[in-house]
Amino acid sequence: MPSWIEFAVSAGDDDENLGLTLKLKRSGALALWELVAEAAEGGAEEPTHRQDSKRQMLLRFQDYSPVLAAVQRVASAHGVDVKRIPVPLQTWFARTKERAARQAAVVVDWTRIAPKITSALFPYQREGVERAIRRNGRLFFCDEMGLGKSLQSIAVSDYYTTPSTKQLILCPSYLRHNWKREFETWTTIDPAKIQLIMKTKNPIDPNASHVVISYDLAVRKIAELAALKWTTIVVDECHYIKSRKAKRTKALTPVLQRAEHLLMLSGTPALSRPEELFSQLHALFPRTFRRFSPFAFRFCDFKKTYFGPCCLD
Repeated sequence: MPSWIEFAVSAGDDDENLGLTLKLKRSGALALWELVAEAAEGGAEEPTHRQDSKRQMLLRFQDYSPVLAAVQRVASAHGVDVKRIPVPLQTWFARTKERAARQAAVVVDWTRIAPKITSALFPYQREGVERAIRRNGRLFFCDEMGLGKSLQSIAVSDYYTTPSTKQLILCPSYLRHNWKREFETWTTIDPAKIQLIMKTKNPIDPNASHVVISYDLAVRKIAELAALKWTTIVVDECHYIKSRKAKRTKALTPVLQRAEHLLMLSGTPALSRPEELFSQLHALFPRTFRRFSPFAFRFCDFKKTYFGPCCLD
């Protein structure tokens, strides 16, 4: 089978400590790897860590461009493909230090969250809430089931609650009453301000501060939802919009993207294939994950066949 060279970003202990991983995949001869490694070392400014047995090198992320240019020449001479880091992700990672500094400057005011919530949070949940707030309330909560994603999202939602805000909770139909009950239990919001949409004919109350609605009803009432400005949207079991071609996903995505704060919750964000993550990430970070094709080529083994494009992984 043919060989290819792959670049990937490797995370360090924190967001600022990023590295670059260079791998030779599939049936690569050792001689070819030596040429690739030599070219990569020539493009790096500092000494690199090599693992010849795994055909792998660890470099600095800042050296990506010169290393890519050096490796590309070797790859072209031997007919080897180079899998690059997608440009949107490369830009996103390049701004990591700037983003980390900006987030570190955010002071989390815990007094804005109901004391009943803060006293019930475990340390890892407090860390999750802080991380969400430092990222301006746009976060993918993917903790395993039973670890308190709902309470974390309620804490973040409460942080951004003001007399003028309007918040939406999207969830499966069987969880609607549960979400209303959770907000009544943990927050100081007037229960009369929490509207539970049970039927299509129920209009959305313009005076309600929190609206709880199921996915199916949200699609039927998409015109009403789109006409309102939502400060915060909580999307429970967000893998319900994993299919980018589904009517539900197409209808809800523009509404989610326009929200100032968006919290996506799922213990199983990708049930079978990595392509299921795209529609959720596209709603959460539309500037980074703009188009499906670059995402599919990088993460889904995207191929074009006689019958059209397909994702094999």
